[in-house]
Amino acid sequence: MSTAIAEQYVKNKIQPSERKLIALTTVIVVGTGPVGVHFVRELQKREKTLRIVVFGDEPWQPYDRVKLSSLVAGDIDLEQIENPLHRKEGFLFQHHNCAITEINRPHKYVTDEIGRKHSYDKLVLAVGSSPHVPNIPGVHCRGVFTFRNLNDANKLMARTARSRSTVVIGGGLLGLEAAKAMTRNHTQVTVVQQGAWLMNKQLDEQGAALLQEYLEDHGIEVIVGKGVREILSNSALDEEKVHAVKLRDDQIIQCDTVVIAAGINPNTQLAKQCKLKIGAGILVDDHLKTNDDHIYAIGECVEHNQKIYGLVAPGMEQASVLAARIFGEDAVYSGSLNATQLKVTDRQVYSVGEVGEAESKRSHKTVVFEDKAKKIYRKIFLRGGRVVGAVGIGEWPVYARIRNAVVEQQRLYPWQTLRFRQHGWLWSDEAQQHVSDWPAAAIVCNCTGVTRGELSQAQQQGCITLQQLAQSTRASTVCGSCKPLLANISNTPYQMQEGGATDRRLIILCALAGILALLQIGLPPISNPDSVQVAFNPSKLWQDPLYKQISGFSLLGLGLISLLLSLRKRIQKFNFLNYSFWRLFHVALAFLCVLLLVAHTGLHMGENLNRLLMTNFILLAMAGAAVGVIIFFEGKYLGGSSLKALRRYGTLAHIILLWPVPVLLGFHILSVYYF
Repeated sequence: MSTAIAEQYVKNKIQPSERKLIALTTVIVVGTGPVGVHFVRELQKREKTLRIVVFGDEPWQPYDRVKLSSLVAGDIDLEQIENPLHRKEGFLFQHHNCAITEINRPHKYVTDEIGRKHSYDKLVLAVGSSPHVPNIPGVHCRGVFTFRNLNDANKLMARTARSRSTVVIGGGLLGLEAAKAMTRNHTQVTVVQQGAWLMNKQLDEQGAALLQEYLEDHGIEVIVGKGVREILSNSALDEEKVHAVKLRDDQIIQCDTVVIAAGINPNTQLAKQCKLKIGAGILVDDHLKTNDDHIYAIGECVEHNQKIYGLVAPGMEQASVLAARIFGEDAVYSGSLNATQLKVTDRQVYSVGEVGEAESKRSHKTVVFEDKAKKIYRKIFLRGGRVVGAVGIGEWPVYARIRNAVVEQQRLYPWQTLRFRQHGWLWSDEAQQHVSDWPAAAIVCNCTGVTRGELSQAQQQGCITLQQLAQSTRASTVCGSCKPLLANISNTPYQMQEGGATDRRLIILCALAGILALLQIGLPPISNPDSVQVAFNPSKLWQDPLYKQISGFSLLGLGLISLLLSLRKRIQKFNFLNYSFWRLFHVALAFLCVLLLVAHTGLHMGENLNRLLMTNFILLAMAGAAVGVIIFFEGKYLGGSSLKALRRYGTLAHIILLWPVPVLLGFHILSVYYF
């Protein structure tokens, strides 16, 4: 449709007061990759009467190049990668299998490969990139492929049926995708990475090592730190058909197929032809404009602020910014965050921000979480206390939130660091996902060891409510702190008690025990009375051997009795009275122990091992009191997962402080009776 016809259409359809100059604008888009398609869709959202002309040099409808590896692997079919443009209202003209060969800047038109000229008001180059083919001998042998477009994918799909051994040159994103795709039909695949580790631009060395281990466990051999010197062929037998590759250390790897995935080169031929400014890519400013006011560029062909991204996501951001600018919106492209999320042989890999080779040992600090049993690895990169990067191997449900933290360079506080090291998450509410989404082996009830899988199995057998699940599995029947989790998995409304008499006694006793224990450190020792004629001399309690033995052995006895709480918690047959009673009883005994400690010592801390025993006992009492206070408030304010974390830390400290007591107490008793 000519511009004149389009103008007449606009005059007929739009009232004079509603006409816009943009309605007569012709935008030509060169490139039908994901970025070009996204740009056209962004235009279509804003103005139906804009005349858009799209040119693609491939013989098929637009498709999603990101899914090519899944197509080659046989996980999806051709229809599932289609990414077509639909003509809605207005004017959209598509020319497929029709390359643009020339740009005439002075007269503002392009020429296609059959010689037709097409005028433009604005020209957008979304021409993408081509695979980088290293200059090594044998690179043009039969059996050597690149992996960048659907044509390459079709060739590799045909090749997988007869390839028994494939070498992939390149251990970056594209190389690992190619390796995954070529494992179809049990082909032996070897990845050769010239860099020191896999995905060296996206992963740190430790994360890459875990990924390499995972790949090797799935039958993909990985060789790092070595490049390919030559692709070997035997021309006498089969017209230079590849049969091996030689590495730089002269190692020979036998193969019948070679896939080159060694990076990209931005497509700059058109830009060079019309004398646009280029560096490594087509140079653009913050408005995505070239040195020609009517020509723009987006995607992998672009160099912005001396940076080429080579990823789809930054191109999408550029497309959105440019579409906004064409319609007069105040949008500026200030650069993109390097962020990657892909699946390698069913293993999620995440990377965002200043990671990999961009990491500086001097300016970056790191926080690491690793679960070797589940093969999960997460690492946060900090600069000046702020999050600037992250890498992950294995599932990371809140990756989107992590990515946002990198974008905003959020500050990381000490408690978040501690939480991440121990549990692998930065925010307390990360744990508040639906329990049914947890792994089957995840423990829901720490007291009884009941897992999410056991609870789900009980649900399948008819246990629907919280009470039925508790009765069937014993989850939540001990301390009850996991009742909110059972309510979550059973979709049962649950309201913690507002704090009855038991709760009030608990908080009072914990507070008194904690304060009294703290006073042991803060107050000076009780001095002896000035006169011997007082009615009662309290110093006898810690000076008279008989009184001292009575208080000492009472302390020991009460301490042993307090351990009954652990028996009630861990031993199923020990179910006399409910757990709340035993917890209150435990706290009451602790309060008595602190009182007896005052009577036993007169607030004297002692020397050497005795001083260490006193300090340890006081800290033990304070940690236990703190846990009791946290439990009280946790019961009143359901949903505060930060309180759950504090309770876990407090309980852990209480347990750790308990272990030295028997040893120190043994030395104390031995020293008293021996000397």
